[in-house]
Amino acid sequence: MELKASPKPVNHQQTPPPPVADENLDSDYREPTKAEILASLEIGLRQALAGEGRPAREWLDELLNE
Repeated sequence: MELKASPKPVNHQQTPPPPVADENLDSDYREPTKAEILASLEIGLRQALAGEGRPAREWLDELLNE
């Protein structure tokens, strides 16, 4: 049995978008802060536990059928 060369390491760091992509971004866009992301997740979980909104599977099925 012959050993294969080990795979190349994967770079998990984010790379910046290519310059062309920068031209297409809305000038008012900004990345949400960690606190904003956590607050959105908390709101979503509270709504889900309260039975508000649509089931995720229903929404995903609709997306796949479009």
